[in-house]
Amino acid sequence: MQAPTRLRLPALGGPALNKAEPLLRIDESALKRVLAMNPALGQGRTVHEFKEHLEAGGGMSPSVAKTITATLPLEDELEASFSHFLQAQLRTFHTEFTKLQEEKAALTRREEALKQQARKKLASFLTLMDLQAVRAYGRPVLEKFSSHLAQLETSPSKLLNTILSARS
Repeated sequence: MQAPTRLRLPALGGPALNKAEPLLRIDESALKRVLAMNPALGQGRTVHEFKEHLEAGGGMSPSVAKTITATLPLEDELEASFSHFLQAQLRTFHTEFTKLQEEKAALTRREEALKQQARKKLASFLTLMDLQAVRAYGRPVLEKFSSHLAQLETSPSKLLNTILSARS
């Protein structure tokens, strides 16, 4: 009997499994600024080549890492690079946050419409009942369901007032 074939995964730091989908996405303009601060990172590659290398899961050799620590960027270069990256992140955040706020407002409107529809159906159902029975026993019966009615932003009193005023 033959042993089952095992799936072989690529080594860490190797090329991506699917070249159409990179493991991560790199902002080319941010990478350009980083390489301007420390050209040794690119190992002689163009910005675009280095971006593809990183997105494919490539890394840096240990000798380059030593060079990086030996050549610290100037304070103003670091500040400018961080500022550029922060601005890009804030633009993305604000765009997504605005969309989220719009979705939240739409959900709130939809929730209110659902509650209103449920209140109308409850009132409509109670109008089908005998008016004398609703007047005599409606409040104590509905009080038993007050926590459920509160979820619909109504109360036994409000519901009874709605149906009694509609039937008068």
